[in-house]
Amino acid sequence: MSGSAENIVDDKINRGSEIGSSNAKNWFKLIFATSIGILFFMTPLTINGEIKILYALFSDFLIEKVQIVPIIVLVIMLMSALLSLYFTFVKKNVESAFIKGTFVAGPRALIIRVLAAVIGILIYFKLGHEYIYNEYTGEVILYYLMPILVVSFWLACVLIPLLLDFGGVELIGVLFKRIFKPLFKLPGSSAVLAIGSLLGDGSIGIIATNKEYKKRFLTAKEGAILMFGFCTIPVPYVFIYSTSIGGVDVSLFGYLCLTILVCTLVSTAILCRIPPISRMHNTYYNEDNSENDEEDTSKNEPKLGVKAALKRAENAPTIKEMVVKGSKETFFLYMDIFPAILLIATVALVIGEFTPVFDIIAKPFVPVLNLIGLPEATTAAPAFLIGYLDLLIPFLISEEIVSQLTKFVICTIGVIQVMCLSETAALAMKSNMKITFWDVTFVVIEKTIICLPIAFIMGKLIGLS
Repeated sequence: MSGSAENIVDDKINRGSEIGSSNAKNWFKLIFATSIGILFFMTPLTINGEIKILYALFSDFLIEKVQIVPIIVLVIMLMSALLSLYFTFVKKNVESAFIKGTFVAGPRALIIRVLAAVIGILIYFKLGHEYIYNEYTGEVILYYLMPILVVSFWLACVLIPLLLDFGGVELIGVLFKRIFKPLFKLPGSSAVLAIGSLLGDGSIGIIATNKEYKKRFLTAKEGAILMFGFCTIPVPYVFIYSTSIGGVDVSLFGYLCLTILVCTLVSTAILCRIPPISRMHNTYYNEDNSENDEEDTSKNEPKLGVKAALKRAENAPTIKEMVVKGSKETFFLYMDIFPAILLIATVALVIGEFTPVFDIIAKPFVPVLNLIGLPEATTAAPAFLIGYLDLLIPFLISEEIVSQLTKFVICTIGVIQVMCLSETAALAMKSNMKITFWDVTFVVIEKTIICLPIAFIMGKLIGLS
């Protein structure tokens, strides 16, 4: 991004970070809406002895009441494929920008949507080879994962503005700028997204990060750092996956969370300085590839940051606007992202379940794990790679292991790897930041290498064996 610091400030002002009026109404909107957003997405609550987040409670309630059945998911797949074919090849001159943006697809997207519809039909009607509709492959995706995502994506898209569009981003940025910039090469305004993604839901974090990138509040590199560094498994699910499925002793959960936090901070500080993230363009949405190394002086002064937060609150959407816009965004995700999730997840699980590919790939890990003294290294080795297919698989492998130390390490890495082809990686690759399959793959490998010894040492420090 070229130009002086003053020009950059002017450009930011034109994008909605203008100085706002500090009246009582804007202060109320800023504090109230942001507090509700933090409570809803980021605050762990203990309810009936269980750790919960309000977002998860609302999502579970809607899933139970709405009864999203697999046939609805199949209809979504068919709509995506058939309408894409129609508007891409038959009715090419559609006037609606929304219809055009949703259904006029390039060759790659079109192939994914058609294949996903075919796979959905095979799973639902149990056609073709059993590998596709097996209870551990396609059935898991169509009957369990996708119905949950149908509800959770809509809820997230409608309510995410509470965190992003009422001034909380700008206000928290004032407090965290000096920490986030040197440690993670991120603007302080990204702190609310980072914290929300870390405590909330990785999928929501990726969606929110992409929205902030498209609004030109983040560069492509900053968005990638947020996605790969902080978008993780929701805290309630960490508890369920690690203790109920993975077999980690419940008394270790607090220490497990501390270990995950340490791994997150250390790995993100390293990943933002090495390829592939370090080589990503530091440019805003729809800019050229010239690097943006200028300091945004509009965020240097706390007073200016507060005024920008008040201005954002002044221009915040109404509840009706949140519902309408969020629903449209959700529909787009249903048509564009869901086919990729279903297709990639099913293929990945078939490879993991019925081929020795990942056992073969994991063999080089066994000597390394034996060298550091990890118990049951041979059984544990595949868990550090297969998590790339689906986030549940490492925890299922952990269930078969006796050693609490090995369980602790597997579950930590299972959370830290974050990017799995069945969900979050598909979202990242479909974002506007041009993140590739190889970018995701290399970051997952790097993160595993960085965090494995940290998790092992943290486990040994409390005497696990």
